Amino acid sequence: MKHSWKKSKQTRTSPWDRNRSDGGERSGLIPVDKPLGMTSHQVVEHIRDIFKGMRIGHAGTLDPLATGVLLILVGRGTKLSQYLIEEDKEYIGKMIMGRETDTGDAEGRVIREVEDFAVSRGQLEDLLHSQIGRQLQTPPMYSAVKVDGVPLYQRARRGQVVERNAREIWIYQLRLLDFHFPEAVFSIHCSKGTFIRELVTEWGRRLGCGAYLAQLRRTRCGSYHLQEAWNLSDIQAMAGQRRSDQLIIPLSEVESRISTTLASRGKRTGKRDYTVQ
Repeated sequence: MKHSWKKSKQTRTSPWDRNRSDGGERSGLIPVDKPLGMTSHQVVEHIRDIFKGMRIGHAGTLDPLATGVLLILVGRGTKLSQYLIEEDKEYIGKMIMGRETDTGDAEGRVIREVEDFAVSRGQLEDLLHSQIGRQLQTPPMYSAVKVDGVPLYQRARRGQVVERNAREIWIYQLRLLDFHFPEAVFSIHCSKGTFIRELVTEWGRRLGCGAYLAQLRRTRCGSYHLQEAWNLSDIQAMAGQRRSDQLIIPLSEVESRISTTLASRGKRTGKRDYTVQ
């Protein structure tokens, strides 16, 4: 299986340059193809069971009903989480029109249903095109975002609704890949912190019929594409064969790939504050 930032005037040492010797500990990153139904934390625990005694973390989460690229950090690679979380993402999603759920996905309770409606391919393409660019998005109640230290989804499960601050997101590309009314498949290239479920819910409201996210697959996270991601069974097998070095992308390569993707995003958005130090 299997994209230079502007340097500061004062040279600083990056966290992965300090004490590069890992003391024998393998360090770096494993792109994992997260399976359906598992939480990101469960994937981390599974990897910990395979690489016993090693530090394991992740950079960004995926919902249990989402699959695809999840960046697992190993050893000193865990220090890079704050940078990797900033990277852009790409997804392929499937939306179903005519129903809206409280969670925005197939797992939620249907709160609105419209039977007599019609949406054309042209209407949907025009809507998606209008969504490209900068916008503000309010995190959904069913999310891991914390308010006063408590994850929103825990409050939502208790029937609570709390005030949330809108956040800036960017949609760089949004395309309709397939359309068989009332189902549509789309691809999206977006900034970090974008809730695809919330986007689909909003699209359904604008169309007047409601919609929910039926499937979601992350095809890219930063410079890491689905084609280079490993499934859990392959990781288990290769670790058992003592071929872990083939799984873990070393820190030097991870550093190089971070610098390239952050610089690329700075050019697109006009932001210059993505300096890795």
